[in-house]
Formats: sequence, structure tokens, C-alpha cells
Amino acid sequence: MKKQLLALFCLSLFFISCEEQKKIEPKKTETNKKEITSTKKTIETSVTKDKKIEKPTNIIDDVTVNLLLDDLYKIADNSTFEIVKKPKINIHNEAIIDTIKTHHFNKSSITSYKAKTKEFIYHATIKDSEFKFLDSIFIGVEKGILEQKFKRDSLTNTIKIKDFEGSIIFEFSLENNKLKQIDFECYID
Repeated sequence: MKKQLLALFCLSLFFISCEEQKKIEPKKTETNKKEITSTKKTIETSVTKDKKIEKPTNIIDDVTVNLLLDDLYKIADNSTFEIVKKPKINIHNEAIIDTIKTHHFNKSSITSYKAKTKEFIYHATIKDSEFKFLDSIFIGVEKGILEQKFKRDSLTNTIKIKDFEGSIIFEFSLENNKLKQIDFECYID
């Protein structure tokens, strides 16, 4: 008798939950079908666009990264930059106030973290041809010059040069076989 009551109870719970599910599910009207079709087209379009994305050329070279970094520090010392300073509480000692410095010139910017004894550049975007890296790399330079400098054939339109740890990255972006932008990212603690 207990088994029959238990089975009947479970069966009634099953039917009740099915009825509740029917109430929750929206009716598939013409509007819903259009939304689903529209969403499907959007997803298909984005997938098609993603297929066209070219993988970047990745170069791991500590020596080149250090040379590029030296040039970036020299560029940051250039007097043509307008500098904006903001105070920042040191994450290791709240009693110490450090400084975030942002150097601006036309379309380019360099951001650094200045502690008591040292300054570290951690982000930069170079879009102006006035600044040179490795004596011959500047905005507008031909792709062939980059291939020579980096000793690589057939570079893609995005070139990432990283240190061995991957904490320092220079990214060179090309458009129409010319250098359009140089981005720099560095992890600092």
C-alpha cells in the first residue's frame, strides 16, 4: 500500500511539473520566429566575419623587446609630450602615494607608473610618425622594412613581439602594407 501511494505521489508530481512547464513556455508566434531567425542571422554573420580574422605573427625575442623598450623610454622623455599626473595609492603600502603619468602628443599616448625610486611604462599607443623604434620603424613604414628588422618573411597584419615570460608585448598593426599603429602593454606589480 505504501509503495502504491509513493508511486501515485511521484506520478502526480510529474504531471503537475509538466503542466507548470507548459504555462512558462512562451507560445511560438510569428514574432518569436522572426526574432529567432534574426538572431540566427546575426550569429552566422559574426561567425563569418570571425573566419576572416588573421592570426597575428608572434615573435618571442627578449633582445628585441629590450631594444624596443629602451626606445619607448627615450620617446617618453621627449619634450613634445604634454604630461598629466594623477596620484595613486601604492597597493603594497597604503601610506605611500605613487603617480600615474600619461604623456600625450597628437594621437599618441604613453602611460607610466612612477613610484618613489623608479618609473615604469605599462601602456603606450603610438600613432604618430615622429617617433622611431630601432632606427627605422615608425608609423607609415613599409611592411618590407619590418620583415627585415624582425628577420621574418611574410608577416601578417598584426605582429606581436613578446618577452619570454609574455609580460611585455609590443603589437605592430599594419594596414595596406604600412605600419598604422604600435601598442605596448606591460604587466607591473
